[in-house]
Amino acid sequence: MIRYLSVFLMFLTLSNLYYSQEYKYYEYINANNVLMWVSSDGRGSHDPHSNDSGLFWGFDSLGRRLSVVFCDGPVFGYKLRDSIHIQGATYRGGLNPIPIAPVINDSLPTIAKFARDWKNESNPDKKATYEIYHQNYPTYLGAPFQDMDGDGFYNPDIDMPLYHGDETLWWKSEASNGDKTRFLYGSPPANFEIQTTVWAEKSRFPDVVYKKYLFINHEPDTMKDFYFGIWVDPDVGYAGDDYIGIDTSLQMMFAYNGDDFDQTENWGYGDRPASLGYLLLDGPLVPAQNGDTARFGKVLKLNMMNQTLHSFYPLNKGPIFYDADLGNYAGALQIYNQMKGLHWDGSPILNPATNEVTTFPLDGDPIAQTGWYEGNGWLYYSYPGDRRMFMSTGAFNLAPWDTNCVTFAICVARDNGRLNSLGKLKQLARDVKHHWLYEVERTFPETRVVERNEEEIPASFIISNNYPNPFNNMTNINLELPQSGNIRITIYNALGEVVREVLKHSPTAGYKSVQINGSGLSSGIYYYTVLFRGETKLSKFVLLK
Repeated sequence: MIRYLSVFLMFLTLSNLYYSQEYKYYEYINANNVLMWVSSDGRGSHDPHSNDSGLFWGFDSLGRRLSVVFCDGPVFGYKLRDSIHIQGATYRGGLNPIPIAPVINDSLPTIAKFARDWKNESNPDKKATYEIYHQNYPTYLGAPFQDMDGDGFYNPDIDMPLYHGDETLWWKSEASNGDKTRFLYGSPPANFEIQTTVWAEKSRFPDVVYKKYLFINHEPDTMKDFYFGIWVDPDVGYAGDDYIGIDTSLQMMFAYNGDDFDQTENWGYGDRPASLGYLLLDGPLVPAQNGDTARFGKVLKLNMMNQTLHSFYPLNKGPIFYDADLGNYAGALQIYNQMKGLHWDGSPILNPATNEVTTFPLDGDPIAQTGWYEGNGWLYYSYPGDRRMFMSTGAFNLAPWDTNCVTFAICVARDNGRLNSLGKLKQLARDVKHHWLYEVERTFPETRVVERNEEEIPASFIISNNYPNPFNNMTNINLELPQSGNIRITIYNALGEVVREVLKHSPTAGYKSVQINGSGLSSGIYYYTVLFRGETKLSKFVLLK
């Protein structure tokens, strides 16, 4: 029970601090050539100190960092009980950050920052930050970790955070704060959880940063016609001379210089302008025909498929490709139309060359000068300027307590001339996608169950985290029993009081599952112990009704 008490005390401490401390919303990642700020309210690539561009790559002749993105953010759009909901972030942050203990510099952080080789970090301040988060990794919020000793608990002396690259950021947000969701696009709140992971590598792809959004529906009703979008305001060097486009074969939207010379007096790249791409790696999971395989991070899912891009929308303040209105519900309807591949007012998008309806404007090739692309005299965009861009994937349904996930990469490339830079960007995107699809080690979580010999005997007593978690009514605790025997599961509320006991007898050793019924219990955090042959394991679950 010592572990239980320590977890419980940490939970009480965190609850008290939640209401008494200033939040630390912002953090940055700088493991390679990219420096990128993020915020736990949803906004990304925006510098909180200057209130300006927050994704940097390269330096000018005076040693100043050069900007690539002014701001970006995820946009979640869906129908819930016949209303359109929009959550996420664009110019405004619409998510509610969840604080992480302990207090650092008189503030309560909301983003965990850790590194694979943190013990060898030469910068003492960075090393101290890494050590704090390594010792206080927020597994109690759902942060994934490598359970090296298999006991179901995070032990900082043995276990490790789930590293994705050389440096990783992780945080959890919710869409339950109505003030924030209405501030964004006037949308009502929802019981909706978002876990964000950002990581970067030093060696293989030093010009790439990865982002993964894992989201969970905590509502009792299905979120229907769900779209996930990535909204970006690119400022590739000087902000006033950009072009944008979409490469549907790569599943990447991009921004590049519209002039041969990027104005250096305005923080530009000169005659070697950079190019920027947002590359979809894993779209949302949806059911598929038998034999199909989908990717869920480093896990492969049988009989599932990853959705591809559904639409691209070029944004430019004006009457045609219109930025959705911030702060009122009309904006929620406008951006939801854009996620569906329509104009903000619900009208279809027409290709000016063919007069045919499309959901992918500007899907031509500027390098080969084919199709609809900026700068070739087509209607709408003939001259470079300040741009925004928005791509989405969907639609799918997210049932109560269901989880889904989207992963993408932010890539930057530079060469002699603007179109050469764009060509180099596309080659980088092909290399990143090939690595992600074919070289990243993946596992089938179903394999152990499918191929297991029914007479196989586990070597030790192990409990797995219950699934689903959080849950509404029923959840399952999976056990590995090296022998037959009695099982006692004791459930405690947040005050440490016993609220239920479940007694089971397993006549044989093996892999077992015990179902827990949450009826009669109120919503909240519960802890449970499993006693088997004198050995006790502790874990927790969240009941939401």
